[in-house]
Amino acid sequence: MGFFLSSGLFLLLTLSLSEEQFALWGWRIPFLLSIVLVGIGLYVRATIAETPVFRRAMENGARAKVPFVDMVRAYPAVLWC
Repeated sequence: MGFFLSSGLFLLLTLSLSEEQFALWGWRIPFLLSIVLVGIGLYVRATIAETPVFRRAMENGARAKVPFVDMVRAYPAVLWC
């Protein structure tokens, strides 16, 4: 989704601005808009609740040595379908 939004924004900017305008200030618009997205992402990350399973694992200090291998062993059908 992000790829399509960024491509669409660049398309709109290149169609609506001259090459000189785009080179002078138009290229900055996507970067300024990304500040808004970063803010939204930080807000979501700060307010979202962790799952009970994850919370218990963190409290117990349980960590997998090789998480990828554990995931492949536990959920092979989900990964390959």
